[in-house]
Amino acid sequence: MAAALRPLLRRHAVLAPSPMLRSLFPSPYSKAAATAAAARPPSVCHAPLPPPLLREVTPRRAPPIPKGEPRRCTAVQSTLSDSTKSLLDKLKDLKDSKKSLEDMSKNVKERMEMIKKAVHDARVATAMFRVRLDDLRKLHDKIRDGREDSAKMNAIYRRLEDEYDRDWAIHESKRRLIDEQMKMLRKEIDDYINALRGCHELQISILKHVEEAEKAEKVEGAETMEKVRKVVKVCATAGLMGGLLLILGKI
Repeated sequence: MAAALRPLLRRHAVLAPSPMLRSLFPSPYSKAAATAAAARPPSVCHAPLPPPLLREVTPRRAPPIPKGEPRRCTAVQSTLSDSTKSLLDKLKDLKDSKKSLEDMSKNVKERMEMIKKAVHDARVATAMFRVRLDDLRKLHDKIRDGREDSAKMNAIYRRLEDEYDRDWAIHESKRRLIDEQMKMLRKEIDDYINALRGCHELQISILKHVEEAEKAEKVEGAETMEKVRKVVKVCATAGLMGGLLLILGKI
């Protein structure tokens, strides 16, 4: 029986604990390794084994079934020793623990691959985020410059509007002044024309009076009439010159 179990012991020998698994799972792995190491018999391959006993390996034969009765499955009591059963149980536990370790190692590798991929994706996302952040900063700078330019343009527009209002007020005041001066000039021109007409009528009246006086006083001397004519001419000339000077002074 021991010779038959030797290949199983060699096949399910406890492997050396992996450093990665020891760092990830220190307590459970250490307990499982310690249990497996304690269950393994020392020097299994080279230890002398006792000769097998026939009563331990030969199954007990069941009594013959009488004829005429139905055949039944009769349970035969196992003839394995307690040490052999314990060794088989330990081998089964070792196999199960090895399978669980393989599953755990597979899960750890898959988890590490997922973490590696997630780290790579996070790095790519971080690079893209930095690019987007730089673009956002540039856009913010452009918006800020645009606001500053807009504020400057608004200030210039308000200043030009104020200057336009001031110039328009000056223009309106000058226009009103010109209108008033034109009205006064028209009135003065009308007054001058009326005065000139009156002076002309007065001159005509004087000339008529002089002609009548000449006719009435033919006996008077030529010297007196000459003086009167000079006086009339001087008055007429003085009236015309005064009117012209008045017009030139107003203009």
